[in-house]
Amino acid sequence: MARVAIIPKEIIELLSSSHILSAFQILEMLKIKGNKYNKTSVYRALEKLLVEGKICKQNFGNDEFKYELRKQHHDHAICDKCKKVISVKCHDRWPKKVSGFTIDHHHSTLYGLCKDCSK
Repeated sequence: MARVAIIPKEIIELLSSSHILSAFQILEMLKIKGNKYNKTSVYRALEKLLVEGKICKQNFGNDEFKYELRKQHHDHAICDKCKKVISVKCHDRWPKKVSGFTIDHHHSTLYGLCKDCSK
């Protein structure tokens, strides 16, 4: 049971070095590092990190959620051809309130072709 407490720290370390990962990728990377956590433990750790506000959960138009650290705000650009996801500086200036909502964050996704697929 004590090993379960280690998972959030290990997930933070993985996301620090890999930026954006799916739960499956996180589980596979933990296995490669020699940690044999089950899928349920990884999902619980991800939910804990989401509730604590340490990570964000993204969906880029498919059935797979991706996770990333919630540190400096940025948006994403996705290649329509190879599906590569990159971070881009946020250029939008969003208002603090919209129709009675207090805005605390946003996610914008830009689509196009990456430089490799544009060749």
